[in-house]
Amino acid sequence: MQASLTHPRLVAGDGRLCTDIMQALPGKVFAKTGAEGGYAMALLDSGLGVGIKISDGQPRGLNPTAIEVLNQLSVLTPTAAAALANYHHPSIKNHLKNVVGEVKPAFNLTK
Repeated sequence: MQASLTHPRLVAGDGRLCTDIMQALPGKVFAKTGAEGGYAMALLDSGLGVGIKISDGQPRGLNPTAIEVLNQLSVLTPTAAAALANYHHPSIKNHLKNVVGEVKPAFNLTK
């Protein structure tokens, strides 16, 4: 895992959520996408693990959900939140490229 944390671009590549989370929160989160809407994160400072499954397998809700989990668990720093903002509330555009809405997570984590 240390190699992945040291070189997050090799985990998923540029412009991918896994890489961008690990670059925005170096040494704090290990993140990896799975198949069909699955996602996992290890929050290294707290020892918590997070598993996310989008039931229809579509990626549209996956990225906002992952960022919202980090936000609600107070893992995001202001700098990391800014770096990951495009994933958190992505715009929905019509065929003319006009913004017609946004994806917003609608859940609250409980302990």
